[in-house]
Amino acid sequence: MVQRSMLAIISLLCFSSVFSQRKVLFVMSAAKELQLKNGKTYTETGVFLSEFYLAYKEIISLGYEVDFATPFGIKPSIDKESLNKKYWKGRNSPLEEAKYFVQNNEKFNTPKTLENGLENINQYSGIIIPGGQGLMADLIYDKKIKRLLKEFSTKGKAIGLICHAPALILSIPREENPFIGYKVNSVTGLEELLLKIL
Repeated sequence: MVQRSMLAIISLLCFSSVFSQRKVLFVMSAAKELQLKNGKTYTETGVFLSEFYLAYKEIISLGYEVDFATPFGIKPSIDKESLNKKYWKGRNSPLEEAKYFVQNNEKFNTPKTLENGLENINQYSGIIIPGGQGLMADLIYDKKIKRLLKEFSTKGKAIGLICHAPALILSIPREENPFIGYKVNSVTGLEELLLKIL
């Protein structure tokens, strides 16, 4: 599913290469906990590392510069589960490379705020929001993410929403939601359950 999402994003960016901007905004969760309906707390949540890093590598390989943004400019959090090697199968798995990146990349560790992303929206040809359950704790409640998604849509810019991220579309009130009528791919409850038991 992540591969299909990335292919769609890359296609959109290639299509949008007619724009002069060669920069993409990655919006990331900074949440570290997720309150569950059963009263329990899922700790060490955040961005799913493979859903971020594999998309990031593809985007920079196309010659795009990347900026990162989170609510309040807090360092993005990485879901501990996403460090499990079962999500990084293959001979050329970049897991160690990805872990090094999130520990040492200055732009990743000092992200911009969502306000900054809004103020500089014309610099970007696209926005990518990686999945992970963390966004269900912070981004989904943030009014600025609604504005970012609506602005990118209105301006005809590429929008890549990976795994859980399409849920953010549902946070926009129907009467002002530019995505009504669109078809999107998203993780299902069954897929979520299967991932936990595999």
